[in-house]
Amino acid sequence: MSKLVDEKFQVSPFLVFFLIHGFQIGVGILAFQRLVAKYAEQDSWISLCLASFAIHIVIWFSYKMLSEEQPDIIAVHQFLFGKWLSKLLDFAFLVYIFLICLTIFRTYIEVLQLWMFPLLPTWVLSLVIIAITYYILTSGFRIVTGVAFFSVILPAFLWVMLIFPLQFANYRNLLPVWDHSVQDILMASKVFMFEFSGFELLLIFYPFIKKAHKSQKFAHGANALTFFTYFIILLVSLVYFNKDELQHTIYPTLSMAKIIEIPFIQRFEYIVISLWFLVIIPGISISTWCCARLCKRSFSLRPSRFLPFFFACLFAGALFFDTRYEINSLGKYSSFVGLFLFILYIPLLSILTMLKRKWQKIKNKQKEA
Repeated sequence: MSKLVDEKFQVSPFLVFFLIHGFQIGVGILAFQRLVAKYAEQDSWISLCLASFAIHIVIWFSYKMLSEEQPDIIAVHQFLFGKWLSKLLDFAFLVYIFLICLTIFRTYIEVLQLWMFPLLPTWVLSLVIIAITYYILTSGFRIVTGVAFFSVILPAFLWVMLIFPLQFANYRNLLPVWDHSVQDILMASKVFMFEFSGFELLLIFYPFIKKAHKSQKFAHGANALTFFTYFIILLVSLVYFNKDELQHTIYPTLSMAKIIEIPFIQRFEYIVISLWFLVIIPGISISTWCCARLCKRSFSLRPSRFLPFFFACLFAGALFFDTRYEINSLGKYSSFVGLFLFILYIPLLSILTMLKRKWQKIKNKQKEA
């Protein structure tokens, strides 16, 4: 692995915690309650537990698949499928990462327009975010990791805002338990699976981690903290809103922030939205960096040439998905592709990799004999 990436460009294993958690906590946390309540209502917490457990399993598969010989998904594709088919799969993975990036990018712009700048054109906000992202990327992966670190630490005080809605809580909203069918529970789990996306980018930046095999516990820890964060916010939302209110509130987390009254701050949700930029910028930066890295490794395309094209596509995508219905459709499509990746592709790829490695070991032993 040291031959692939120089140690001076690598980061410590514990920073995987911030890279994964910093990506997972994004704009989805502002609106996920409405989407899951559509299926499971007060039983949504069960769906959250199932989704989190499934992601832990996929993380385990991911680490089983990566090794010194195949330190990223590009090498795994080449190991299993050869040169040309692997490039096709690399391109498909690139498109998926772009979809995730575009979903985060466009959804946050919509939040800004709905709550703070209703008259500001999409293209202005797009250019501002793209300029900041480009500045971060030009400094390298270590700076991207630093941004992810501060995105977890700095907004931590916002946890305090969850205390205020509890004064209006109705804890009977959590009853009855398991009042929905297994199908409804699984449908809500499918929504949560997309909220946990971000860990799969480990398949790209794995070579940039020192002693990467020791970072697995931090990856699981990041996923556990993400689960805890969603769990607390979901419970507060369930006891604050009734079933009908929750299904018709587009951004329940921001709606709860509106009730906070502080003498010197009239609109506390503006503070939340502004600070949330620190939360979503790692997702955009990490996904963009991963796309550039993938293109460099698979297609020998330098980042300096790829990034202008990537940002042009991101800018065009933000303008194309203009209405609430179109943005929602983008999120649903990204969620569908991500579900296929988590449930089928990564576990299957991991199993095939382990089987081929064992077959090669047996073949080598036969040759030595």
